[in-house]
Amino acid sequence: MKGKIIIIYLIMYLSSCLSSNTMDFPDEIKTEKTTKHIRILGTKLFVIVPDDFVYIKELARYQKNDKLYIQVMEFNNMSFTENKKFLAKDSILKTGAKIDVYKTFKFNNFDAIYAEGPSKFPGETKFGCFFGDDSSYIIVGCVCKDTDKEGKKQLLKILKTSYYDKNFKLDPLELANFNFDQTILGYDYKQTVSNSFIYAPKENNISDSSFSRFIGISAMTETTFDAAKEFLDYSYERSLLNNVEPINIIRSEKYINNYQSYFIEGDVLYDDISSFLYQAILIGKKSSVYFYGVTSNIEEKEKLIQTVESIEIK
Repeated sequence: MKGKIIIIYLIMYLSSCLSSNTMDFPDEIKTEKTTKHIRILGTKLFVIVPDDFVYIKELARYQKNDKLYIQVMEFNNMSFTENKKFLAKDSILKTGAKIDVYKTFKFNNFDAIYAEGPSKFPGETKFGCFFGDDSSYIIVGCVCKDTDKEGKKQLLKILKTSYYDKNFKLDPLELANFNFDQTILGYDYKQTVSNSFIYAPKENNISDSSFSRFIGISAMTETTFDAAKEFLDYSYERSLLNNVEPINIIRSEKYINNYQSYFIEGDVLYDDISSFLYQAILIGKKSSVYFYGVTSNIEEKEKLIQTVESIEIK
């Protein structure tokens, strides 16, 4: 299951990350937390950002604009040490990513990996790092235009001066922008990935390789229907590269609790197991919610749908 979760979020945020312009990156970064550092909510990472960067809470992101930003994902209850194999260069390439720069380094005594490459959007570069230890796992992703050399320098400076405070006491649901009826499926909360929250049957351990029943709910920013549709279609298509084989898939638009919503649902083979896949984006007035659910238990199909219908955006 650990590998599945990592791949899902690589697809969502960094699958195209991994610039054609190679830049030297240090073999080691050492920093200390200062009064200038600001914590990125949903994480234990502290950064120093320029005054003209704006914080986007739902995305755990600081940005100057939508083409120049730094975004952080922190996996709680997960080991970077155990999961480095999923971040091997060949493994990332299998997600459809293109990698121009790939190197290992040390980040304040944490093992770390730096990766850089072209985005799926023409003229855009993505780069960042993965780091952690036996009980922590963090991804820091950066985006800039290929031509924005000064912007890239700003992002690299933020990256190189950041500090991870492992001892900080973090509320795992800090960025949750929704409520839902958890009793419908009866799934337990299992894990947080910054602005995303994973639930699964009580008996399933997050490290169980046969973990084929779970839901993920992510906080997203306010968006348009067209942008939501593009995101969900893209996420679904990339999932087909990672052990998801469609049998019959339906795309639809509907309203859920007065939220305009877009859905992709249907029968699939998930790691060769017959399953029901249900993905949706619910568009609220000030923020949105992305839902990803899969179950190999056919009796849970309707409950999965009812769970989405119970979502209320805060």
